[in-house]
Amino acid sequence: MEIDYRKELNKSQYEAVTTTEGPVLILAGAGTGKTRCMVYRVAYLIEKGVSPNNILLLTFTNKAANEMKQRAADMLDERCSQITACTYHSFCAKMLRKYSQLIGIQSDYTIIDPGDCADIISIIEAEHGIDKVKDFPRSSQLVSAHSKALNTNQSLEDALFDMLGKWKYMKIERFIPDIKKILADYQSYKKQNNMMDYDDLLINFISVLKRNPSVKNKLADIYQYIMIDEYQDSNYLQEKIIFMLREKNRNLAVVGDDYQCIYGFRGSMVENIINFPQKMSGCKVVYLTQNYRSNQEIMDLSNIVMKKHSLEGFFKKLVATHVANIQPLLVRSEDEGEEASYILNKIMALHDEEEIPYHEICVLERSSYHSVRLEALLNKMKIPYDKYGGMKFFDYDHIKNFLCFLRCQINSHDEIAWFRLLKLFDGIGNVYARNIAATCKTLGLEGLVQHKYIKRKFQPDLENLKSFIEKLNDQDFQIELQSIKSFYSRLMDITLMLMKTSEKKRRELARANKQAVRDFDTLIEMADGYDSPVTFLEEIMLEASPQKEEEEDRMVISTIHSAKGLEFHSVFVMNCVDTMFPSTDKDQIGTVEDNEELRCFYVAITRAKERLFLMAPKYIAKFGCVEEGIISHFISDVFQVKE
Repeated sequence: MEIDYRKELNKSQYEAVTTTEGPVLILAGAGTGKTRCMVYRVAYLIEKGVSPNNILLLTFTNKAANEMKQRAADMLDERCSQITACTYHSFCAKMLRKYSQLIGIQSDYTIIDPGDCADIISIIEAEHGIDKVKDFPRSSQLVSAHSKALNTNQSLEDALFDMLGKWKYMKIERFIPDIKKILADYQSYKKQNNMMDYDDLLINFISVLKRNPSVKNKLADIYQYIMIDEYQDSNYLQEKIIFMLREKNRNLAVVGDDYQCIYGFRGSMVENIINFPQKMSGCKVVYLTQNYRSNQEIMDLSNIVMKKHSLEGFFKKLVATHVANIQPLLVRSEDEGEEASYILNKIMALHDEEEIPYHEICVLERSSYHSVRLEALLNKMKIPYDKYGGMKFFDYDHIKNFLCFLRCQINSHDEIAWFRLLKLFDGIGNVYARNIAATCKTLGLEGLVQHKYIKRKFQPDLENLKSFIEKLNDQDFQIELQSIKSFYSRLMDITLMLMKTSEKKRRELARANKQAVRDFDTLIEMADGYDSPVTFLEEIMLEASPQKEEEEDRMVISTIHSAKGLEFHSVFVMNCVDTMFPSTDKDQIGTVEDNEELRCFYVAITRAKERLFLMAPKYIAKFGCVEEGIISHFISDVFQVKE
């Protein structure tokens, strides 16, 4: 079937789709039809007579690649599904299966994930005898720092500094020679065992292209048209691969939005998209600014914020297709508790009165712990939700531990609950906890006071725990919960007192304990209205591990990084106050770090189609202390605020 491209695309989209020869940068603002352009571009090339074998489309997920191919095939014909569309890593892996022997690597190599990488480094650390050295970075941290250094073309020292921060880096700086030796041994281990991690796929393919010009030229001739999706998320190695394949044939289209580069912590380099026109001479730049998602009021806010505060990149004045006559709302609640209550009530009003489905409502947060109080209220009101990008309230260890007191009270033979509780006591590690829990599985509470533990220093603690659990049965449920809170809080304080650690770490743990106590209060609030631990625990456990129906209408709570690409009728952005969102400190305003926070804010507000609520509590809890909530400097000069 023939496609009428002029009819189905707006003027800018048409230009982006039909500019097929030479380099082109398609700057696609939020909601402007970026994916639509890529799909139509595939169809347009094939309609022009380009063979599917000559088209390479690189994305950041294979799912996105497959969806684009299928959409193009549905629109034109099956030839579109025959193009090469995949992630950078998939493409490199495919090429290395063919060409890795040219650089001395067997083609039947094994690909290992970050968890495997960390395990290998742990083995090497043990061999070096430094697996238990105080302050030495965790193996997972070494994997992350090593990867970031490679993907951003920076030194290992700089990568560690960026990842750990100044003070933590100073503590581990003396280990740099040891770390480099471990990473060198890590590279040797992989080579000896014919393994490649994700970064090796990119690096080794670059090595193939460098050392074998004939292969590079052959691939350049095969893939005559290359398209890159989400180019703002590309890194140093990925860009290098693309540029090596385009040294002669310059048919390269990159699509993205510098304003949506929010994955710097993973190695994404916003400079790639910003500097693309300079690196590819003769590049045509096409702006997509017609927004099909949000109303004009939301677009006006995003335009103002980015024009005032963005330090770099391409300004794109987005224009919506409609005006709603409803302005984005800045809500100045008293504190985070009132913030959660406001969001809950507004969600209920949107759903019950305006008939907005739950799945069209989203609460966005900069960090996953911001929504703890709201989650408690949603659970209490039985409003279904999914959470993306962070832990749910009932996933936190201290909440699970708290509930285990109830589980052991209800069923004294609950081996798993006992195992978790017992490890809270000084001197009881995994082995003792497992043995005592196994005894309790058989004997119940009596398993705590077996004579074989009578000479152990923790025996008095076991006797106290047995007595405490027994007394819970004689108390009113609300009093029982307060008793658990007191008992558990004392345990945390004792553990902190006995720990051998630095004063700084001790202060951090003390703040964490204070936050845990606040969470206990939230949990106790949720229990209001229940008269027994059985019914409360049953409903809590079912909600904590919901059996999700495919068609169930559920609202979304998400970190901003996990919400990219999504859209909702109504969006709430939590804690829009300085040091929370943005998470940068006051002395970082106007810095590169602050600019990435600005891009996060842009992504957050442009998820909303019709209603946008920016929450800014007057007082916030941070590290167990209450601080004044100063409205985010991104919006403080946009809204007229009456305190």
